[in-house]
Amino acid sequence: MVNKKGYIKTIEAIIAILILLGFFIYMLPNEPIGKAPVPEDIRLMQSIILEEISNNQAYRDCLINDSPDTICTPVTPSLKEFIEKTINPTDISLYSYSFQACSAPNCPPPDLSGAGTKQIYIADSILTDGSTYVIVRLFIWNNQ
Repeated sequence: MVNKKGYIKTIEAIIAILILLGFFIYMLPNEPIGKAPVPEDIRLMQSIILEEISNNQAYRDCLINDSPDTICTPVTPSLKEFIEKTINPTDISLYSYSFQACSAPNCPPPDLSGAGTKQIYIADSILTDGSTYVIVRLFIWNNQ
């Protein structure tokens, strides 16, 4: 056997690579890295608002049949007033929000420049009457 040392060096390199590969696989986390949890108060506000929009026939009809850009001002109380009262029930403005309703799946996001570098929490829901649908998105961020 000529170049016996060359074969041994090749086998050593392959074994070293397998050991390193085994070490890296062992060190990888078993659970995928998840998204940051939504604070309970914001999650609750999002849930209340989206459930009211889904269950209130006047809001549903307004968003599905009329122009969603008006945020249902003809409905009393208007959707905008309802969202503002739910998010900031007192005069102290702890949270800001943006609301979007559109019938295209890839709506451009609303202007969120007021949020700056703060964490924005998004919740959405789809409303339909069987033939027409509207995607409702609610963006909430902390003012502090």
